[in-house]
Amino acid sequence: MGDVADFTISRGTRGDIDDIVASATRFYESTDQHGRLTINKGNYRATLEEFIDNPYVCSLLARAASGELLGYMHIYCQNDYTVEMVGEMFQMYVEPAGRGKGVSRALVEAALEQYKKWGCVRLYAEGAAGIEDGGVNDKLFENLWTRYGYKKQGIVMMKECA
Repeated sequence: MGDVADFTISRGTRGDIDDIVASATRFYESTDQHGRLTINKGNYRATLEEFIDNPYVCSLLARAASGELLGYMHIYCQNDYTVEMVGEMFQMYVEPAGRGKGVSRALVEAALEQYKKWGCVRLYAEGAAGIEDGGVNDKLFENLWTRYGYKKQGIVMMKECA
């Protein structure tokens, strides 16, 4: 992976886990679910530790030249219910400081490169409702992924329980 503008994309390591947890915490605290769902930093950290050791899971990071984490994306591939390898992006967040600077595009491009190395024949990117902004974030997500050949299929449903 390499330099893009004034930031670098790399594969996450154990040394990056604290920064990813801090960024994910900011993400969860900024969504409409704050107050109803609370991030469990210990469980999230343990999950990331498992990801780092799994050859079919990858945390991609965008860091500024200063070392500041600008964004991350978690991807994986599997063939547990198909013969072929299938890839999925299951979490992505770009910090406000990284927005509008090509960080999202660079993360997607790095993911596509990794999926190719894994031999994936089908790819998924799922964005769940989170930020109440009248659908602006959802449209940005859709535009980003369609730029790389993804097609909108299906929907995500969510219900809050009392």
